[in-house]
Amino acid sequence: KAAEFFKYRPASHFQLACVHAQLGDTKAGIENLEMALQLGFKTRRGIGDTQDLQPLKSEAKFKSLIIKEQVSRKNYRR
Repeated sequence: KAAEFFKYRPASHFQLACVHAQLGDTKAGIENLEMALQLGFKTRRGIGDTQDLQPLKSEAKFKSLIIKEQVSRKNYRR
C-alpha cells in the first residue's frame, strides 16, 4: 500500500524486492528492485551487500542493477 504514495514509493519497492527475494520469487524481486532504482532509491553500501537480496545474486539482471545503483550513488551530491 505504501508504494502508492510518492514519498514512500522507492523504499517500498526496495522492501518488496527484499521480500520477494526471500520468498524465492526472483522475477518479482528483480522487477521491484529495478523500479526502486528507477525511482531514485540508493543504499549506503550497495545492493550487492544487502543480505535480503542475496537470492537474486545469480540473476544476470541483478548484476546490471548493481552497476546502475553504483553509478547513481557516485553521481549523487549531498
